[in-house]
Parts: sequence; structure tokens; C-alpha cells
Amino acid sequence: MKKALIAGCILSGLAASAAPSVALPPFTITGRVVNYGRQSVSEVSSGNAEIRAYKSDGTLVARSQIATEENLVENYRLVIPLSSSESPTSASVGEKLSFQVQQQDVVYSAPGMFEIDSSIVPGGVARMDVMAAADSDGNGVADEYEALMKDQVAYYRWAEPARYGSLSDAYDKDADYDGDGVSNYGEYVAGTNPFDEKDTFRILHFARAEGGKWEIRFFAHRDRAYTIERTTSLKSDEAPFAQGPFSESAAAPSDKDVEHVPAVDVGVRSVFVLPAPSIAPTQFFRVNVQ
Repeated sequence: MKKALIAGCILSGLAASAAPSVALPPFTITGRVVNYGRQSVSEVSSGNAEIRAYKSDGTLVARSQIATEENLVENYRLVIPLSSSESPTSASVGEKLSFQVQQQDVVYSAPGMFEIDSSIVPGGVARMDVMAAADSDGNGVADEYEALMKDQVAYYRWAEPARYGSLSDAYDKDADYDGDGVSNYGEYVAGTNPFDEKDTFRILHFARAEGGKWEIRFFAHRDRAYTIERTTSLKSDEAPFAQGPFSESAAAPSDKDVEHVPAVDVGVRSVFVLPAPSIAPTQFFRVNVQ
């Protein structure tokens, strides 16, 4: 099994060509906006908040009002215009999108950049939950979290000087404090402790279940969203990972399958996948967190 840590959904699409740019059916991104404390957007704003999607050059390509009703599974819907090749007003394969939440004059950043890869389906829909947070240095990490990490760095330099004595005061999202192979930013996204190499985002259990399904078990953190991707080969040029349906119960019929599962609490979570032997005798699965 492979594990994957991503800051949002990897969007999939058609390969761009050298031909003149042609407009494609737009791609819809929907999900839930929460604040850094993982509370609902109503605690971020009193209304009139919106989420915006930007290309890497700063071009605004989509915007959506954010619903403030409580307990909504989804509270926004972004319609991303697509084109077959680079265009000043739409997105295309290979480009990266960033997201901001704006409430009147206050702008909250959302961590991560989201790449549109070569397996996108124009007209399709993807789930992406977004965490809105003040980010004064623009590095994709909430100021509140960086302040917490600064205190943690000071503590570990004092408690374990042989291991952490050389750390600088500033939080380094690209470093790997605990040496577990996952960057500090990856730990921020997953909700794991960057100073504990034993606290990692991983698959805890993978075993056959009833009805020909297989159970995948992992530790979920509140208000993250999890998706399951599958492939028939670990050679990316042969068969890239693609998001696929799964169920939350081994006994659930296929018409109850979902493509994402939001975690509303902290704890071990199980999902069930049904391999398709007609496609390939060997298949690989991974869990993505955002």
C-alpha cells in the first residue's frame, strides 16, 4: 500500500495540445470551508463570505459565495473554466490553483496549491474541503499554527538539544523535524505531530471483507476529507492513480458508494473498496487527506 499526503484534491484532466486553445466544459469543485480551528464558516464570518480560485499568475478564474448554515456537508461550489491549452481567462492541464476566502476586507488563505493533472474530466466534479486561516507570510500555513510551532521548537531545543538544538526560531514548512520522511507541511495537512516520527498518516489495516470488498482502515482527523485512489500499476506513466468510489459499509449496495468521506471526529475510520478483476488482476489503493 502507498500513502499519499496532499493539500487538496488532485484534479484530473485532458492533456493539452499545441493547437489553439479551445474552451472545454468547466470543472466543478465543491466542498466545505472551515476556519483554522476547524469550526464552521459561520464562525469565520457573519455572511457575505466567498471563496476564490486563482491561477499561479494571480488571475482570478472562479468565485463562489459560502453558505453559512450549520452542519452543511458542502457550503460552496466553484465552477472552474477549462481550456485545452493555456488561456488568460481559464485553467488548463499543468496549471496550479490557489484559494482564498474573503470576508469584506479580511482575506484568509487556504493552504496548498492544487495542480490540474493530465487525467482531468471536463464537466466533472471533485470534492475539496478548504481551511481558511490568516497567513501573513503567504506560505500556506496558518499564523496560529506557526505560532504554536515556534513554541514547540523552543521547547524541543531545550528538552532535546542533541537532536533539535540547531533548529532556528522560524518555522520551516519544508523541513522534516522528526525525520519520518514527511515534511512539516505534510504533517500540518494531515494533522500529525511534526516532532513525533511515530505519528504518521498511514493505512492501519487492509484486509478482505464481506461481499468481495476489502477494508481500508486509517486514523482520521476532524474536518479533513479523505478520498481513495486506485491504479493497476505503480509505474505512473503506465496507469496514474485515479479517484474512485468506495463505501462506508461492507454491506452497502454499490448505489450507495461515495467518492469522499469527511471526518467530523477524531478516530479510526474504515472504508471499503471493491476491486475490479476484469480490469486487472492486481490493483493498488491509496488514501489521500486534505
